Amino acid sequence: MMTTPTSERQTETGGGSRLSRAAVSFRKKKKQTSEEDNKSPPYFGSIHFKLDYDFTSNKLACTVVEGKEFPAMDRNGMSDPYVKLYILPERKQKFETKIKRKNLNPVYNETFLFNIPFNELHSKTLMLIVYDFDRLSKDDRIGQLTLPLDSVDFGGEIDEWRDIEPPIEEQDQEARLGDLMNSIPATACRRKSAREKCPHMSRQRRLV
Repeated sequence: MMTTPTSERQTETGGGSRLSRAAVSFRKKKKQTSEEDNKSPPYFGSIHFKLDYDFTSNKLACTVVEGKEFPAMDRNGMSDPYVKLYILPERKQKFETKIKRKNLNPVYNETFLFNIPFNELHSKTLMLIVYDFDRLSKDDRIGQLTLPLDSVDFGGEIDEWRDIEPPIEEQDQEARLGDLMNSIPATACRRKSAREKCPHMSRQRRLV
């Protein structure tokens, strides 16, 4: 009876082990891919808004009603959200809601009026951007809602909930800076030159 040399048997065994490891690795990768495919996309909350166009005055009324399940942006597990609104592409008319402190489900019920001639509606896009207010640094962008107005039927009032889109990079410095001047200690003011002044900075909510 012929026997397989020891060296050959070891090689065959080693090859089998390598094949087994490769098969296990393939199954793991396939499982990971399947799990990733089954994962739902990130959720950034949703926003409830209303739109109504007045054909007589050529004004678009946009009401920010409320937000739901906004992500927590602060260490305390909460956010201080507000919504900024403007019309693309000009961005000349800008509005923003009040800040709702420590709230992931804020209620606003604030209405803003945009002057838009009816024959220009089809070329405009409404932007609603949700920010988390930060007193000491740049406000965090939670996400946004982009609504081309040519897709809206203005035959009656629009009343909808929409999911917030993932945040995009700021290219135009739309986010406000926090009230940095409020955080300047009195000692820093005293160090200024006698020719300079350190006026009391009252909190002002302004657009950049």
